[in-house]
Amino acid sequence: MADTLASTLACTTVADALVTYRMYVQQRLKTSHRLAFVTCFVPSRSPLQTQGGNVYVQKGASVVCSSGTTLTGVTWEGGSIEADPTCEPTGVIVGVVVGVILALALALVILHRRRRDMRRKEAQKPPAWWNPHKPAFYLLPRAAVLGARTKQLGRMQELRDSLQLVKLAIDLNEAFQGEGLIENILIVSHRWEDSMTPDETGAQLAALRAHLRAHPELHYVWFDYACMPQRSGSAHRSGTDGRTKAEKAEFNLMLGAIADLYLTAKVLILLDTMYRTRFWTTMEGWCAMQKVTSQGVRPAREGESRVTVVCIHNATQDDKQALLKMSTKTPTEISNFLASPDVAVTNKKDKTTMLPIVGKTDEHVREMMSGMHSC
Repeated sequence: MADTLASTLACTTVADALVTYRMYVQQRLKTSHRLAFVTCFVPSRSPLQTQGGNVYVQKGASVVCSSGTTLTGVTWEGGSIEADPTCEPTGVIVGVVVGVILALALALVILHRRRRDMRRKEAQKPPAWWNPHKPAFYLLPRAAVLGARTKQLGRMQELRDSLQLVKLAIDLNEAFQGEGLIENILIVSHRWEDSMTPDETGAQLAALRAHLRAHPELHYVWFDYACMPQRSGSAHRSGTDGRTKAEKAEFNLMLGAIADLYLTAKVLILLDTMYRTRFWTTMEGWCAMQKVTSQGVRPAREGESRVTVVCIHNATQDDKQALLKMSTKTPTEISNFLASPDVAVTNKKDKTTMLPIVGKTDEHVREMMSGMHSC
């Protein structure tokens, strides 16, 4: 029978092959052999090619050859047939095995991605102690600043481990009303003079001490290098981070909330000639010169100002007046100004993160002043 099929398929058109094929199937159905089911479609007027040997049809395939013969352009259309028992099922078995392997591989990939996404979400989730409406910050007591024996403030981890820092939660409900702990906190805005040593000459600490002596009502100081987890000198030199996962998470949480302190606390600006060329200092200075209201922010008027500007190094009164003029910019205007490439930032991601926040300062302040947030 196989020889008959092989010879009858040596035709030139689909029509001829289809007729011969149907005849062959009818003959095979009269036998007692078990046959597989197959669904077939016939392309129009496509020539057939055979290379000898026995040609068989297996389940789900248009053409299967037990001896490796390839038949193209013809498949069985409709109905069910039985295959010759001598037909080798290798192709089907291999196909099933490959399909199972691919399915398992796909399932493993999906499972891996889901676990990875869950880990990312867990890592991004604020720790239980963090309350966005009562953010906790490390602060330096005024006595620690005034009594420091070095010409510059130490790195946060060193001060923390020597128990010179206190960690206090600042109620933003109270802060935006100008009440509570915020009244006794001084936020320092300064330019880092070196990536490892922000106050190389000690001029910043000297100006800070003088300001504290003139303002006994200030009980705590926030100075970024001393109050947020920082990389060590060795980590800087080796190009690594060096901070623990907990420290990096803490740093990011505080960084995201620091603008609210510049908008509500008393601020000491240590102004040098490069202050207005840096992203963070310019943003900090603008926030410090604003007055929060139920409608958003506006430039602070006489008697409302929370900021003190002290010129250090080569800064002059002209530099001070140029900075103060920036207070008149709207949130959109200052956001566009900060986005300019001539406003430098060490980590470019900081601009990506902070510019949308700065641009929506009015909306944020209106929400905070309306008491829409809950504690």
